[in-house]
Amino acid sequence: YAPDIICIIGTDGFLKKVNPVTLKILEYTEEELLSFPITKFLFPGNDGKTSSEKIDFNTGKPHYSFENRIITKSGKAIWLSWTFTPSPEIGLLYGVAKDVTEKKEYEQLLNKANELALIGGWEIDMVNNKAFWSNITLKICEIDPLEKPDMNSWLEFFKEGSDRDIIKQKVKDAIQLRMPWDEELHIITTSGKEKWVRSIGDAEFLDDKCIRVFGSIQDIHVRKNTEVILHKNLEELKNYKFAIDQSAIVDTTNSKGVILTVNDNFCQISKYNREDLIGQNHRIVNSGFHSTVFFKQMWHTILSGNVWKGEIKNKAKDGSFYWVYTTIIPFLDENQKVFQFLTIRFDITEEKNAEDALKISNDRYNLVGKATSDAIFDLDVDKNTIEWVGEGLGSIMGFESLIDKKPTNTHLKDFVHPDDLLRVMKKQVSVMMNPEEYLWNDEFRFKNAGGGYLQVHARGIIIKDQAGNGIRVIGSIQDITKQRENEIKLQELNRDLADQTKALALSNEELEQFAYVASHDLQEPLRMVTSFMAQLEKKYGDVIDEKGKRYIEYAVDGAKRMRQIILDLLDYSRVGKMDDQKEDVDLNELLKGIQILFRKQMEDKKAMLRITPMPVVHSFVAPLQQVFQNLISNALKFSKPNVPAMVSIGSEDLCEYWKFSISDNGIGMETDDLENIFIIFKQLNTKEEFPGSGIGLAVTKKIIEKQGGKIWVESQLDHGSTFYFILPK
Repeated sequence: YAPDIICIIGTDGFLKKVNPVTLKILEYTEEELLSFPITKFLFPGNDGKTSSEKIDFNTGKPHYSFENRIITKSGKAIWLSWTFTPSPEIGLLYGVAKDVTEKKEYEQLLNKANELALIGGWEIDMVNNKAFWSNITLKICEIDPLEKPDMNSWLEFFKEGSDRDIIKQKVKDAIQLRMPWDEELHIITTSGKEKWVRSIGDAEFLDDKCIRVFGSIQDIHVRKNTEVILHKNLEELKNYKFAIDQSAIVDTTNSKGVILTVNDNFCQISKYNREDLIGQNHRIVNSGFHSTVFFKQMWHTILSGNVWKGEIKNKAKDGSFYWVYTTIIPFLDENQKVFQFLTIRFDITEEKNAEDALKISNDRYNLVGKATSDAIFDLDVDKNTIEWVGEGLGSIMGFESLIDKKPTNTHLKDFVHPDDLLRVMKKQVSVMMNPEEYLWNDEFRFKNAGGGYLQVHARGIIIKDQAGNGIRVIGSIQDITKQRENEIKLQELNRDLADQTKALALSNEELEQFAYVASHDLQEPLRMVTSFMAQLEKKYGDVIDEKGKRYIEYAVDGAKRMRQIILDLLDYSRVGKMDDQKEDVDLNELLKGIQILFRKQMEDKKAMLRITPMPVVHSFVAPLQQVFQNLISNALKFSKPNVPAMVSIGSEDLCEYWKFSISDNGIGMETDDLENIFIIFKQLNTKEEFPGSGIGLAVTKKIIEKQGGKIWVESQLDHGSTFYFILPK
């Protein structure tokens, strides 16, 4: 039998004949179905069209169709799709119905889904120039359901401008190029409201001709606005993350502390790469500085769901240490259990180093206060208060206890003598107000705890603000009472010394005059002795025997040597009396003159004089010539018998001094005699071997020392001697 319902209905609305499928689908017997009009079996409501349809046998239509719901005997509603063919001649209506319940349920589900998703359909019949909009489409555009838009007006709902241009182009491409579209655009509803919609469309073709354009329109305004807000929030979060990444050290860990993510700053400061850190815990950067109790308290806080903040000292991969200010934020799940931690750190190494440096500085400040006898003060200009430290609190100010009895909240002026106060304050204010000055120095009388006054020297470094105004003074006060008393005594002593020096100078002048007169008076008898002995030898030489002549020779020689001693003593007394001015002296030229002076003696000794290039010195000519002349004469005098004398003269630049040397290959001397040779009248050899008065080296030493120099000798017996002397430039 046929799978569909087949029936015959009369003009009275009663079923006349039904096939077995009808009985099965409607669950009625044939007798029951034929006993009632068909309207009895219709589902109550507006969707059953049978009650409103008037079967017209004169329509001339071969058939017509519609859908309605029928109630089965068990009360179940089913959808039937009818097709009727009228036979007016015999007054019957032949009908065929298909059970479309499942299809209708799907359609209703789809309509419901579309309604919930705000998706409406539309269609343009290109053949019949008709447009169809679903109820949801009309609702989206806020169009009255009774109004039916034509095929062209629907495009006008898209916002004028780029949105409308886009949709027109998409429709054109679909019709001409068979290209479907899916666009998110703006529309303007009939009430003027702007909305976001998603428009999907395509075209259908028959024989290469477009017969219809169809698609859907979805209201996505809420979603788009949400996306905009979400995008804005995401951008803000992105900016926040960027800002944090630029300035902070960030990582995330699981609830057990295993590192999940780290940012670049973490890698940079710890010197580890990401591969080293991911999967590890923070023991990898543990410096060992903090105690176990410290970390236990931290873990107790964060596992309780509370934020922990504190300073941690870490150790980098290269062994260096760094400090971080750390904030650990626990993330909780729906059961309020910690599942993750976000840790944000800031590098405070420089601040901690500065704190350490400040602590060291403060410790030094306190130690200096204890080590010095000065009173150290710290003056706050704005608060007009002063703090004191230092052992000077007791020695200067008279306070026994540095802690219990030191003065506080006092101004420096409270301790200054009234007669000094105006001057001291005026100078202090002048320095404080001058942007170019940072040092305050002054002396004044200072009042101690006993009410007495000390003479003190105050020094202070002024700390100024950006405007150049003094805001703080740190300095010291030194007791100079004894120093000032000693200065007064020293001045008195200097006056006494000046008087003594003046008297001594007068005495020396008188002594020099005496020496000159005495030497002149002493030389006269010696000249007479020498003269008369010469006359005696000349007149009575024929009668005087050899022994008498020898006595005459001894007397003449003694007189000559006595005269030479007197002259040497006169020269020695005059050493240091520099009547001439200093001038630039070319020692090369000076030594050439000395060589000429000693030419005869050098020929007798077969001596050779070697002189390296000598400098130009700023000194007195005559004394300097006498020094070189005495030392060269000494080198020639004490040469070895039958050995050509070799004398070398050199110089050396010692920055602030000139160093000179005169070396010979003479007889040399014992080490014990090196200092004695500069003593006046001190002779190491007999006068018969080496005649002389023993004054030459003493004069040389006195000349050099008077000019701020020094002379010494190095020698070995039978290996010659080297005399060194230095003179300031």
